[in-house]
Amino acid sequence: MRNYKNISEPLPKLELDKKRFRVKFCPCGKSNKDGKFVPYVGHENKGYCHSCGETFLPELPKAEQLNTPQPTRYVKPKIQPQMKIDFIPEATFIKQLSNGKHLYNENHFIQWLGNSQRSEFAFDDKTIQQLIESYFILNSSKYKGWVLFPYIDINGKIRDIKAMDYNPTTGKRIATKNGDSQNRCHFIGKEILSNTDANTERCFYGEHLLNGNNKIVRVFESEATATYTAPFYPDSVCIATGGNNGCKWTDKSKCNVLQGRTVILYPDIDAHDNWEQKAEILRGYGISVQVSTLIKVNALKFAEQNGIDYSVLEKLKYDLRDILQHKKLSDFLKPEAAEPPPAVQPLVEAKPFEQPEPVYYFSKPEQPKPESWEQDITELENYFAGIVIPTKPITLNQCGTITDCSLFVESHFATVKTNNGNRTFLPYLERLQDFRNILFNQ
Repeated sequence: MRNYKNISEPLPKLELDKKRFRVKFCPCGKSNKDGKFVPYVGHENKGYCHSCGETFLPELPKAEQLNTPQPTRYVKPKIQPQMKIDFIPEATFIKQLSNGKHLYNENHFIQWLGNSQRSEFAFDDKTIQQLIESYFILNSSKYKGWVLFPYIDINGKIRDIKAMDYNPTTGKRIATKNGDSQNRCHFIGKEILSNTDANTERCFYGEHLLNGNNKIVRVFESEATATYTAPFYPDSVCIATGGNNGCKWTDKSKCNVLQGRTVILYPDIDAHDNWEQKAEILRGYGISVQVSTLIKVNALKFAEQNGIDYSVLEKLKYDLRDILQHKKLSDFLKPEAAEPPPAVQPLVEAKPFEQPEPVYYFSKPEQPKPESWEQDITELENYFAGIVIPTKPITLNQCGTITDCSLFVESHFATVKTNNGNRTFLPYLERLQDFRNILFNQ
């Protein structure tokens, strides 16, 4: 047994090394190809092995080397009691669901899902209805037009509700509107409970869908992305963290619901390295995790094809919605997956929500007929045909720089001609006009 009684100097701090694969073998003799042995920084054969469950500590310094005349007393650390979670009562939630059922036509996020300007890429009523029912999407008479995303845990307990506003044309989140300083994204659980001190500790958004199955789990940052992506992956459960750190999803108590599953992380393009580190934490708990590069690779390709800086897409929060929104759902799915997804399994340790009436997404609101940009396109074509397009980079605006001006002009003209009058692609026409104005004033 090691002798602790003559040691009073603080022991050297032990820190687990993120580069676990630098050590080839665990001290127990097993190969470390799977990275289950995590060494301490500065040590080769000391650390923790997730395979054998052993912790290998360095030898303690000898007391005479530490020059410690007085013994120290070990003080057992106090265990902080776990705070009671203040769940939103099921009856209150059902009332919120029922009171807002007539407002789906005014819900900006729902409008975007079925926006006729998205033509063949728009979701049909049946798909939208399934998303509303699966994720229990809500409306509010107070936050008109906003979508309410509830956070329901794997046991069916409602932990919090996030209120957000979206652009019904672009599907992007609105932070503020018309110079209004109001934050158009906040949690309203405490407001619903009428208790500012309530402990509305959040889980993953969509976590309740993990119950009763062993499907692949696809984890996103945005609730909107998880919801939109779900129909494209009926073999998976799409959930969200609600932010980069969101619900503190790397805490063991939060990510335990992912145990025994294949988990794929889809970080936003500005958080890839950060989520690689978070994936290591989850692997340390024995969770099988992959980090997808799909968003990052497509963003790089999109930036190159359109002659814009990658930083522009970072500011626009380019994500999987931007990739999938130009794909028809019917073409994307495999034939065998074309059947409607199975009904949500009953929730464990909680009765399923007994809605007084079904929630229906009725008819989509009428959309304005597409206008024609023919005159604008012709004027722009005549202008660019009569000038020499610069070969040097041109700063378009505070968000980005055009690195290849010829490619920029060519790709943007192709886009606006193909999608003439479709307001989803209006930014392409506006960027061409901005580019013309910059060149004209030089």
